[in-house]
Amino acid sequence: MALLALQAHLRNRGQSATHYWLIESDVGLHLDAEAFFDACRVRPEDLLAKHIRPASAHWRWHETVAPFCATPWRCDFPLLRISDRALDACRTLRMTIHEQLQSLDRLAPNDESLVASCVIAQGYSFESLEHLFPEVFHYYSTVRAFPDTPHCRQQTDGSIVHSLLPMNDFIRKNFVAKLKHVQPPDHAAFLRHRIEALGPLLNPEETEHIVSALILGGHL
Repeated sequence: MALLALQAHLRNRGQSATHYWLIESDVGLHLDAEAFFDACRVRPEDLLAKHIRPASAHWRWHETVAPFCATPWRCDFPLLRISDRALDACRTLRMTIHEQLQSLDRLAPNDESLVASCVIAQGYSFESLEHLFPEVFHYYSTVRAFPDTPHCRQQTDGSIVHSLLPMNDFIRKNFVAKLKHVQPPDHAAFLRHRIEALGPLLNPEETEHIVSALILGGHL
């Protein structure tokens, strides 16, 4: 986890922080970022993240963290804030897991499961960001992508957007990757549904560009 490296780097320089933010590169802060972080700065919780919840037993990472935390939890990872003490606890748990699994052919927990489960297991405080800022996450998803275009930025003003991708990457994730699982006779209906779902986030020129790119790429 990148935050562990940052924490260690600061400590090696004799520095420290009370909290650390993780913001992945495909998160778009289409709002007053200074006001958002100021509002978070006064929050006392050890973990602020999107959609913190108990992990379903059917989630693929549930069984990886269950041996180490009695009740597995999960959270969305693209945007979160964690306290220094909670990050220490995650480091300790990560080292314990590494020591126990290094001789076993087993999958280690991913960051989303380890962080949320560790924070809750240690009794640290937490709050889901969408409860604090319900109005800013309308365009935040872990399964959908949005185009990083001037038009989309204008349409999503006041929001935190995820996953925000350059147009070519957006086409690959939102259309090309999905078309592989659609039978050719259904391609037109699928394409129409995907474009309609984006609504005003695409202008006519961008819609035409998407269709042309899919045709030229041999995907339609």
